[in-house]
Amino acid sequence: MIRKACDKRLSEAARPDAPRRVAGRAWIAACLSSVLLAASLPASTAASGSPVASAQMSTSQKPALQPYSRPRTFQWSMRRRDGRAFEIYVSLPDAAPPPLGYPVIYALDPSTAFATLADAVRTHEPYFGPVVVVAIGYPTDAEIPNRLFDLTPETDRSTLPTYQSWGPTGGADAFFQFVQDDVKPAVAALAPLDLHRQALFGHSLGGLFALHILFTHPDAFSIYVAGSPPIWWGHRQILQEVAGFRERLLNHPTQTALVDHHRRIRVRCRS
Repeated sequence: MIRKACDKRLSEAARPDAPRRVAGRAWIAACLSSVLLAASLPASTAASGSPVASAQMSTSQKPALQPYSRPRTFQWSMRRRDGRAFEIYVSLPDAAPPPLGYPVIYALDPSTAFATLADAVRTHEPYFGPVVVVAIGYPTDAEIPNRLFDLTPETDRSTLPTYQSWGPTGGADAFFQFVQDDVKPAVAALAPLDLHRQALFGHSLGGLFALHILFTHPDAFSIYVAGSPPIWWGHRQILQEVAGFRERLLNHPTQTALVDHHRRIRVRCRS
């Protein structure tokens, strides 16, 4: 029944008079609906054989699992001068470094971004060249409180929403100095790096941190990527940093910058 339904939808999508976009959507819809329908059927209907339940398998039948790690990926622990602990992740390329060294991407969301970035960079290495990926995280499960402190600039706490307890905030500048003074030299000791091709990537609070560093220390990185930054933080206090950033760009006309988040921030400077 499932096969017939999918074949019918696919045949309709493949009609010569069907627009290409409609045909593509019909093909995707047919495949998705078939998969979902198959997943919702009882095991006896979805499969011709009788599945062996995990509880019925003997110990000798179960595979011997081994931890999986990506090639050329490593991690280590670092302590800041004030004693706070961080976990650093790095993915090193297989290819030899370019004459000026490897470009580097620094990510602030290792639990969600490091593996994706490392895989994407490795997959596209033949097209764009080798890149080092670094992510900075925490050795404990208290990721949210740590991010709230390390990735937010100094904030008037009376401006924060009252629907939750926020915990400590305002540690962005100290965290930035840790990245500059400790993390970057440690990564440079592992591989030759191109100091003129260093990117900072952050999502959510990491995006807010990326904007804050872009506006206050634009020379620290050559590329800034801020994904879904909470510009509302502290009654949009990040917008107060835009004026100084624009003036700094005007005084250095060879620099070019464009920041646009749903048209809330827009800064342009052309040489």
